[in-house]
Amino acid sequence: MNVKCFFRLVSKVMNCVHLQHMNSICLEISLDPLKSKEHGNNSNSVLNELKYFHVCSGALVPDVMHDMLEGVLQYELKLLLKKFIFEDKYITLQQLNSTIQNLDFGPSESKSRPTPIESKTLLSQDNHLKQNGKSTCHCIICHVKTFILIASQMWVLGRYFPLLVGDRIPKDDELWNCYSCILLDIVQYLFAPKLPCNDLAVLEMQITSHHEKFITLYPNNSVIPKFSLSSSYASINI
Repeated sequence: MNVKCFFRLVSKVMNCVHLQHMNSICLEISLDPLKSKEHGNNSNSVLNELKYFHVCSGALVPDVMHDMLEGVLQYELKLLLKKFIFEDKYITLQQLNSTIQNLDFGPSESKSRPTPIESKTLLSQDNHLKQNGKSTCHCIICHVKTFILIASQMWVLGRYFPLLVGDRIPKDDELWNCYSCILLDIVQYLFAPKLPCNDLAVLEMQITSHHEKFITLYPNNSVIPKFSLSSSYASINI
């Protein structure tokens, strides 16, 4: 099975699981309205009464901020930092945090300056780079309820990361090239104000290439569901 088919299959399975989960939550809330505060849902959508439509069935446009900035990008960057700091020792955590604190991010992005990353955060088993942002993820996709790096901070940290540590990383490092040359390229495509139709084919190739390389380069790490969600972005844009 090729990578594209694999991620489509995973997406279908996760969609069924998520649909069942959301239906159970809606039932819970209908029996106890106070549960809405716990789950972040107020009620079942009236659109779900349609015969061939459900708001959680993938018919709505996906959230690229949640899938990419708070998902794939954050997950891979955490794995990259753990490898570079604790195994390869290209850079220390103190050096990284010092660079983050001293770098001038400019007037437009200074408010989203990433905060220092703690050692226990990198060594934790979840997928997040916990910061001071007040964004809390409760969804079944993440399976975690914790303060996480908010999207605007991840937008800044993710794109500035090559500038922060690039001079310390060997140019032939495969993990580095997968991140800086492919994943960040995907991010630029996804958040571009306009995207020519001809670039959609390039985007699809880059996403497929990235996912293939990730599986090869991180054989001991699981592929989170947001990888499968991102696999369909090129076709959705069409």
